[in-house]
Amino acid sequence: MAGLTHWWSERQCADCFRLELYSGETVGLRPDSYGCWEQHDRAVRFFLEYDTGTESLTILTAKIATYQRFPTDEFGILLFSLHSSRRETALRAALGRAVSGYLLDITIVTMARDDAHLEGPAGPVWAPWTPHSETVTQRVHLADLPERGPRIAHRTDTRQPYNEAAFDANNRHARVVLDSNRVRTDATHQTASSDPSEQIIIETDS
Repeated sequence: MAGLTHWWSERQCADCFRLELYSGETVGLRPDSYGCWEQHDRAVRFFLEYDTGTESLTILTAKIATYQRFPTDEFGILLFSLHSSRRETALRAALGRAVSGYLLDITIVTMARDDAHLEGPAGPVWAPWTPHSETVTQRVHLADLPERGPRIAHRTDTRQPYNEAAFDANNRHARVVLDSNRVRTDATHQTASSDPSEQIIIETDS
């Protein structure tokens, strides 16, 4: 089996990926989409930031702070799809400056859409990023990227396409995370609270 088995829109992501902190603050993610690609017995879950060049690099890199505060790594990796190779190079350098001195525990990967491949976004177009690898030295297939997040048994009663591996839509308060009490308060990897009531609530459309 190879293909997209989970796909949520920006609106669904905003509704679903929301964390109520013990302080009363809400931390939420608004990626352009969230999905899961399955191939070779691997399930790669990801948040997708689809760049068209209209947002400044400062705005793009500022999103990292929110992803760091949310337990992103328990749901998937973070993909940046950039409109050009030049933009990708600039973003990777900007990320290095933005997170300098911080310890990130999210997986960031980039690609440039002008570097086309016959397999499309499933092909070897993705370049993992770390503070020590701003320059692209290797590109890999989507299916070969790190696996993060839960494994969901496929459902056949979905009301939307590409939702076979979606979180259970019959339970609006399903707690489907690993270490769901963990919370980020900033990009320095501190814990906001140890209160056991501070749980991540995943909601799906009814």
